Amino acid sequence: MRRRFMFRLTEAIYLLVSLAVCATGIGAYLYINETTNNREYTNLSRSAQTIAALIDPTRIERLSVSPTDLVHPVYAELKTDIVAIKDANPDLRFVYLMAQRENKILFIVDSEDPRSEDYSPPGQEYPEASPELYAAWDPETESVLEISEDRWGNWISALAPIRNANGETVAIVGLDQSADVHRAAFVTQVALVILATLALLTLLGI
Repeated sequence: MRRRFMFRLTEAIYLLVSLAVCATGIGAYLYINETTNNREYTNLSRSAQTIAALIDPTRIERLSVSPTDLVHPVYAELKTDIVAIKDANPDLRFVYLMAQRENKILFIVDSEDPRSEDYSPPGQEYPEASPELYAAWDPETESVLEISEDRWGNWISALAPIRNANGETVAIVGLDQSADVHRAAFVTQVALVILATLALLTLLGI
């Protein structure tokens, strides 16, 4: 009788500890989801807003948003600034400014080397523009975060408006992170949590 009681007690303890381990694993997953996704998204959006606030809209208004900007000194200045931002943030793949003309989204300047096949010259249309990208021109919008796919890959993009003194949106600053890299980092962290949980349950079983 005593042996049976001890056996059941051991089973109960094992069950409780197993549930505690599983609960810890679930909690760790939720924490990773919060820190890896939400916090990273928030930081990306804030970075876009900060950069947008630092760019002088009057410089953009002096450009024609066409290939003729290539010889404009303001374009050269913006190009230098955008490349510097990208170099200072190695987690970003693209940094760019966009304008809207006749309901078309056009590149003003991007961070790519002109010799790169990913380079977008001033005035190049972006036909893959999403509803979220168009929404970034809304006067009530501070920033937009979208997960999208285009000819260059899959991206997590933060978009923030650059407004002139009249409150009009003259351009959008965009920051792109590789969605694949982001997903890989998230999956790796979750996999480690799952393996640790299974290892603890196995040890408890033994």
